[in-house]
Amino acid sequence: MNDHIYKYEENNLKVYAGTAMLEKYQLFKHPLKNHVKEKLDQLPGTLIKPIRTLKLWVKYEQLDILAILEAIDIRSQLQSRRSNHMQKKDNY
Repeated sequence: MNDHIYKYEENNLKVYAGTAMLEKYQLFKHPLKNHVKEKLDQLPGTLIKPIRTLKLWVKYEQLDILAILEAIDIRSQLQSRRSNHMQKKDNY
């Protein structure tokens, strides 16, 4: 993909700056501006895919909801056992 950017830069400068000033205004292929080229080459590895982040967030939210529902279910089971135990205790 970076090759396309370099070609775009060259063509753009040829059209608007003329061929005599081409190297002076280059940003990506200029020999003294290698740090810009290196940053551009490293950019795809540092980007985070937002869809993946969103997908993981939704998955964790679903797991949280399932855990809450399970906790509510267990609590209701414990309360029913407790009330049954209390009724048996009162009957004796």
